[in-house]
Amino acid sequence: MSNNNNLRWVTKTFSELTVDELYDVLRLRSEVFIVEQKCIFLDIDNNDRKAFHTIGFIGDEVVATTRLFDKDIMYDGYQSIGRVVGSPRHRGLGIGKALMHYSISD
Repeated sequence: MSNNNNLRWVTKTFSELTVDELYDVLRLRSEVFIVEQKCIFLDIDNNDRKAFHTIGFIGDEVVATTRLFDKDIMYDGYQSIGRVVGSPRHRGLGIGKALMHYSISD
């Protein structure tokens, strides 16, 4: 198990994501939202292209991610955060809380 000291955060636009980063983010979202939570929805909804993507890494593993939208992109007059997800393998370590703090402050 790891702790928050091993976390590395990055925030990138869609076009700045590497192919591997995008794959790992989409895989984590599918693992949690579709497989674990059994939410059948179109996760790849074209909004990823409009978002900033915050990604938490432990080593090379993507362990958490959010989509961040500037004001007026998703909701008139508001910024928004969506697709908040943490890896099931790293739960109980405070990564979700750290993810939200980083996402809000970024």
